Amino acid sequence: MEASLQAKVVTFEKDGQELPGGMCGCCGGGPKVEPGWRSDPWYVYQAGICDGDGVYYSMLCEGCLEDIRAENAKRPDSERDEVARLVTELLGDDLDGAQSFMEDH
Repeated sequence: MEASLQAKVVTFEKDGQELPGGMCGCCGGGPKVEPGWRSDPWYVYQAGICDGDGVYYSMLCEGCLEDIRAENAKRPDSERDEVARLVTELLGDDLDGAQSFMEDH
């Protein structure tokens, strides 16, 4: 999934094991690693993008990530989009730090 979405799954370490984690900044969903037999696993990804209203999301689930990217493809980049790219690049895996920075500015 990471390759197809060109985004990294949000993870945390517990007892020396890396596990999926995070919470979608848009819908509030979290990872569902062991869903029922009728559905695929669901993850939260490192996003680092703004929506059309300039709201920054450091983490998004697959559905919200795809929706916001599709909406963004229909509009020109804004200054806020450029700041989001720079902050995301500079802070890397510090998703909470990037989110806080963008909310403050």
